[in-house]
Amino acid sequence: GSLYMVPETQAVGQVRLYVCDSFPMEWRFVGTCLDGLAAVDSIVFEHSGRWWLLCGLPVASGGPRDVALHIFYSSSPLSSSWESHALNPVLVDNANARNGGILFDKGRLPIRVRQSQGFDQYGSAFSLARISELSTTTYEEVEVDRITFEDEVEIHGAHHLSRTEGVVVTDFLMMSSTDSVSP
Repeated sequence: GSLYMVPETQAVGQVRLYVCDSFPMEWRFVGTCLDGLAAVDSIVFEHSGRWWLLCGLPVASGGPRDVALHIFYSSSPLSSSWESHALNPVLVDNANARNGGILFDKGRLPIRVRQSQGFDQYGSAFSLARISELSTTTYEEVEVDRITFEDEVEIHGAHHLSRTEGVVVTDFLMMSSTDSVSP
């Protein structure tokens, strides 16, 4: 019955969990899920009686936005002891590895929102991938949709999409026709 948040805490090398005391502005730190990892775009969700934490970890030979998708699991979202998935990293693909949120289909299967990188643009679009297989030893996802902003005049990209009962959260990179972009 509580609302939790995992903000971006890559700079301190932790994945931290916060609980909402008063929506939308009052959040309280409840614990560290992962320590010593420069994780980005972390998402936590429950599926099939287990809690899953998906995050991007830097690719050693890559640039600052190059990450591989890693999975951790636990019996509780409040745990400070998350186990690494047997296949980590489960996805090494800069075009699809970054998380942008989690949704669930009508059958309660998780759908991972994936940030799509454009040429020299962070978060140019979303793709949606249904997680068709998820266990401590397996992982499979299948793309089911792609959301682009090519026909939108002022929307130039997006980074996140999530939904919970009665609330949809997203963000957009918006510029009016009078804005200019510097290289």
